[in-house]
Amino acid sequence: MSNAMRLSFGELEGFLALLHEVAPEKHGALKARMKHLQRLGWPVGANRGRGAKEGYGVDQSLSLAMAFEMLRLGMTPERVLAQLTIERGYMVHGFLDALAQPSVDPDPVFYVFSPNALQSLRPSTAAEPGGSSMMISRSEIPSLLLSAPVFQTPRFAVIDMHALLMAFIAFARDTRGINGTSEIKKALEDWELDRAKAVQKASPNPPSNS
Repeated sequence: MSNAMRLSFGELEGFLALLHEVAPEKHGALKARMKHLQRLGWPVGANRGRGAKEGYGVDQSLSLAMAFEMLRLGMTPERVLAQLTIERGYMVHGFLDALAQPSVDPDPVFYVFSPNALQSLRPSTAAEPGGSSMMISRSEIPSLLLSAPVFQTPRFAVIDMHALLMAFIAFARDTRGINGTSEIKKALEDWELDRAKAVQKASPNPPSNS
């Protein structure tokens, strides 16, 4: 991935502060939340401390941004990780779909999920790694509203992945002078390729025909 698409800790903090309209005097609290998630292992591969020279790739930056969307919904960091750990590899498809939308009259892509914020209060036998979820475009909602499992839960939350990605692209343009979307598209495609390799590596060997 091009270094132009890698953010430092400070730049990523700046992006999240802009996204969530964090007051200047509250940046310390924002940093504390970022570091707490990092200590818990999120985003994957970023638990290297503030001085890490590699920076944060597009996958890590967007993964952390998704985590903060869930924190804003009132979920605990632990519940956020439980939800996102099972979704990290799949999130890239939502962002790729969002990137493919036309600039005029786009069909936004949403991440819809059942937060299960009180999961820790349930019996251990009922514990699950994450809640029901799906990625869906705005135009698909009417046809799936009565059939998709996530819409049958008593409560669900919606995160606009298209808006999040557009905000990230705008931040990269304004702070790095990156115009267009070719570099971020390449970064997302690399993320998708890494996911495919991980799935293939985790899959059992196919049975031999001999």
